Amino acid sequence: MDRFRKVLAMGVVASLGAGATRAYPQSDFASARIIMPGCEAYLAQRYDEPTLQIFRQGVCAGQIAGVWDAAATLHAVCAPRTAILNHGVRMVVEFIEARPARMHERFTDLALEALMRTWPCE
Repeated sequence: MDRFRKVLAMGVVASLGAGATRAYPQSDFASARIIMPGCEAYLAQRYDEPTLQIFRQGVCAGQIAGVWDAAATLHAVCAPRTAILNHGVRMVVEFIEARPARMHERFTDLALEALMRTWPCE
């Protein structure tokens, strides 16, 4: 399995447990503040990082892929056929970076909002 697929697979696995974070509102391990460094490393294609950093890249990519897929299935996001995961990650990162006061919010909530604004269904 190539490095990119490993990153994505780790993110998907990490995302499966993301729903459990709602039981612990005092924790911010699902916040944009925690997830964004992995997204930035993912976009920079820093695959030679230590395993923990690669895991964080996978968490970012996996959460965005999961949100995007669910939103597309529900016709809440209508990305062009040419859009790839890198485009989605870039849109989410730009959206969140433009709203630093919201970094404490759940990453997946912000990702959904970003994707819906970027590629709304008409």
